[in-house]
Amino acid sequence: MKVLKIENNNGKFLDEKNAFHSIDKLTKGNLMWIVERVLDGTAEIEEYDESKLANQAHQVIYKSLYDNLSSLGARKDEFVDKSARLYLEHYERYMDDTSQGAGEVEDEANSTGEP
Repeated sequence: MKVLKIENNNGKFLDEKNAFHSIDKLTKGNLMWIVERVLDGTAEIEEYDESKLANQAHQVIYKSLYDNLSSLGARKDEFVDKSARLYLEHYERYMDDTSQGAGEVEDEANSTGEP
């Protein structure tokens, strides 16, 4: 699905309700929704073309969004791998903590003569 496009010399973005709006009306919530689409691989972004954008503010905003979202899409696997490694480190630490705690319970049971 196309999330950024140039239409009638204006930059446009797609919102959660599948409606396009002027890029200068973009909110933090809209941006987060677009980022999620980029990360899940469903976003298409029309290439930046300064000559198609008449409004200088739209040029600046669109170029910045295009560059950053394109970079994010290209580095998506790197972010996924990094977060998986971080999760794995926490998981392993948790497993070490729980296995040590289980050993203490077994030691206490053995010291009282119970099986």
